[in-house]
Amino acid sequence: MEKNKYFIVGLLILFCGLMLSVNWYLYFLSFILAGLFFYLQVKNIYQAIFLICIASIPYSVGPSRSQMISQESGYSSAYGLIPFTISTVLLSLLLLIKPSPFVIKKPDLFLVIFYIYALVGLVFKNTYFVSLYGVVQLTVMILFYFLARLMLLEKKIIPYIMWIFILILTYESTLAILQFVLQHPVGIFAEEYVYSDPFGIVSGENISLFRASGTTSHPNNLGILLVTLLPVILISYESTSLKKKPYLYLLILALLTFTILVTYSRVALGLTIILFVLVLIRNFKKLLFRKTRYFISGVFLFVLILSLLWPQISFRLSTVTAVLEPGNSLDARIKAIEEAIPMIVKSPLFGVGINRYIEIAPYFPQTDLFYNIRPSKISDIHNLFFQIVTSLGIPALIIFMIFLYSLWREYISKINKKNSTVIVMSASGIILFLFASMFMPTFPKPLLRLFFLYAAMLVTA
Repeated sequence: MEKNKYFIVGLLILFCGLMLSVNWYLYFLSFILAGLFFYLQVKNIYQAIFLICIASIPYSVGPSRSQMISQESGYSSAYGLIPFTISTVLLSLLLLIKPSPFVIKKPDLFLVIFYIYALVGLVFKNTYFVSLYGVVQLTVMILFYFLARLMLLEKKIIPYIMWIFILILTYESTLAILQFVLQHPVGIFAEEYVYSDPFGIVSGENISLFRASGTTSHPNNLGILLVTLLPVILISYESTSLKKKPYLYLLILALLTFTILVTYSRVALGLTIILFVLVLIRNFKKLLFRKTRYFISGVFLFVLILSLLWPQISFRLSTVTAVLEPGNSLDARIKAIEEAIPMIVKSPLFGVGINRYIEIAPYFPQTDLFYNIRPSKISDIHNLFFQIVTSLGIPALIIFMIFLYSLWREYISKINKKNSTVIVMSASGIILFLFASMFMPTFPKPLLRLFFLYAAMLVTA
């Protein structure tokens, strides 16, 4: 604890600063002060800025939302003025002064090809400003991937990254529970969704069911963010100081579970149950015979949380069949894909451009989707692979699939290493992200940043 005192102070400043950020000055100041203490800890300006990049992954709030780029998509020019973009670009510029080469691997190569293809499509076909903005978003994320590849060569930074992940989980969970208790947004600057939904987001099947969103733009995004970070808690237990504080570990797990439940995200809840069951099966004997009291405490906490929220959960589950009704979630997602198919047929090589589906689809409707739902982020394509093929074309999707396959080959070649914690954690995060991305828009959204970080961790491990 003593040897990491500056890092801990930095985490506390970031947590308190974000929680009390009533305006964008305090919001940005919390990242700057945290970065200062990270530097005092690691004594390396590049690593300190990289840690800020990671700490800012979930947040997409800028100083102003007045200049809209696309009314339908909800994007504004402020998306560029966010801590993640600023810190990523700053680190890139600093590293130009002190270049540090690393070994190029197959995933790196395929990702570069994917990016070049996106640029070619922008230049020769999809020369629209909203598509340019989408390519800029993708540029920052891919730049972040290669920065991560470079910075992760220093293995000592891994424990700091894990603790930043735990901070994000704790902060988002605390904020979401406050929102749940109040039944409306807390009112801090970091809450992204208050700009489009100032009173919060409710269930489409029951407007009395308030759904917590944390700082993200939608409860589903919060649920998937927490689920994608869940392997950090479950898998890194042995390699962090949480091993010496089992009750603190249980408390964090309980906080995380409660938060996932109050997002009422069916996808997040399903993935959480699957992950918990797999971990329980793998460690059943160890939990039952060597850690009995902690196991009993964990079961008690889980039952308590379930009991408190059961009326809302049971209602949410009872509305599963209602999602197929016109205008509801699953019906809208299926119809969004039906709307996208003619676009793919018409523009198979380069697609229609990033972020352009939601602008084009309402003018050439194939279904009654836009009679029931106004053009917005809600009526976007809720599937990563269909988003890529619609935006960038069939060749881009093939290249991206090859990139995923190369990540799988990296995992297979490394899984038998003696210290496989980072490998298993990053691979689990990638798999959870890909499963979740089948049911929600993630290209190019903040969750894709986390995917690229996990990919870099897997390739570099």
